[in-house]
Amino acid sequence: MVSNYANSVATLDSMANNQLDAILLCGDYTGGGNTVQATTYASASKAILDAINSGKADADKTKFFMTYGNHDTEWSGCLSYDGWEEILGNYGLLDHIEYGPDDSGSYSGKIVKGGKTYYIFSVETATYNNPSNTFRTDVLEWLDNGLKAATTANPNAYVYVISHAPIKESGVYGADMD
Repeated sequence: MVSNYANSVATLDSMANNQLDAILLCGDYTGGGNTVQATTYASASKAILDAINSGKADADKTKFFMTYGNHDTEWSGCLSYDGWEEILGNYGLLDHIEYGPDDSGSYSGKIVKGGKTYYIFSVETATYNNPSNTFRTDVLEWLDNGLKAATTANPNAYVYVISHAPIKESGVYGADMD
């Protein structure tokens, strides 16, 4: 499974002539969100980044961004956000981010590359299907403030918001299509 992950990123990097600005991943890296699975994922992610960033100047390196999925944090026995952040931090995968509200799993980052600015906001879902996919109020306020600050500072910047699950009843979530 790790080799599939590595091969996929290597293929994308090759297609981009070894110039990927960022890797954005949107959850469900594990089957049960335990320490062994999270460590395997973090170790593999670090090795993949090291491989594609080998020989690049710091400004040209591909950055890593992710959001958690329900398989990673939601179920009984899964790690907390703090547990994930400790493991990911041990591999240097979160060195370039700013954390969102406490214990939210949300964060933001910025890339300046090739004269372009990119803002990435990773927004963690607070609940899955209970009764619907929702976001915490403080996370939405943090996101709103961050989006305003980013677009005010640089109106020509590219802004990406990533999350694992869509908000239920948005018209794009499985059962909502009935």
